[in-house]
Amino acid sequence: MPIGGRPVGAASGPSTPPRLVGAGATPPTDLGLSLGGAARALVPVDYYSIEAESDAAAGGTMRITLDPMPQGMAALIERIVIQTDSGNPTSCGIYVGGTEPRHLRDYAPVGDLNIAEYSAAPIWWPSPSPLVVRWESASNGAKGIAHVQARVVQIADVSVAALIGAAR
Repeated sequence: MPIGGRPVGAASGPSTPPRLVGAGATPPTDLGLSLGGAARALVPVDYYSIEAESDAAAGGTMRITLDPMPQGMAALIERIVIQTDSGNPTSCGIYVGGTEPRHLRDYAPVGDLNIAEYSAAPIWWPSPSPLVVRWESASNGAKGIAHVQARVVQIADVSVAALIGAAR
């Protein structure tokens, strides 16, 4: 469920999402492509779990910026837990790439303690974009903590013949 329990209209992935293939995945046999063609696939390589703390709030804002994934990699964010020690109620935005409105991927009107599960529809966090967690209306000096869990995948070009062969 998204932070705040409501869906956000911003897209969280590429216009044509890559397919996840790897251990236990069964690619379809009719891909609609010729055997000589190529496709993009996401190959699971690791699991990412990090807890980060913001700097002290100033002017009502605090933020955490996580470094981008390495080149050729992406993360599929499955869970984020946010909390603050703010004396004021806060709201929180999750951004991929920057804090402009077009980069907003989820929003919590209650940012003081919130848990978001994205396992059914993970947030797409590709290289070279940073992940930004930003709180508003925080009391000066307050700090925020975010715990992010994601599957790390390598973006790979694979032949259609290899995908079909793996399905047999």
